[in-house]
Amino acid sequence: ILGGIGIGSDVTEALFAQEALRKSEQEKAAILNGLKDTIVEYIDPQMRLIWTNKAMQEYAGKSAEEMAGKHCYEIARKMDVPCPGCQAVKVIESGVFQEGETCTDDGRIGLMRSNPIIDECGKIQGIVNIVFDITDRRNAEQARQESEKRFRAVFETARDSIFIKDL
Repeated sequence: ILGGIGIGSDVTEALFAQEALRKSEQEKAAILNGLKDTIVEYIDPQMRLIWTNKAMQEYAGKSAEEMAGKHCYEIARKMDVPCPGCQAVKVIESGVFQEGETCTDDGRIGLMRSNPIIDECGKIQGIVNIVFDITDRRNAEQARQESEKRFRAVFETARDSIFIKDL
């Protein structure tokens, strides 16, 4: 008769940890995918896409799997090098939060906020880019300024007395 050795281990904790991680990932995706008009992307220090929300996928016309590992500027702007004035490049160079405007090929204006993800040694592990479409707000501001110029021109060139009186 041959003898046997049995080794057993309790994997309950590992299974609970895996389930908690899966649930956390689902919650993150649900929250960030719920931002319909806001692009969110997570990139590595070489500016390769790690994760994108649905708004970015719709903007690019590609799935998350198709974009993973590609440079953000290849996907967003179809360029071989980072976009001029890129906030993520500034984060990589400075290690601190950056904010600025960006313009798409179709003339939309975005407010881009780039946040470094720093490890316990102070090294940048990744960058979270968030882009808000501010085109309508920018157009409204420009229309207001033009209206104010016209209004001011009427007042400054009028030959008659014009005054404003409240009740």
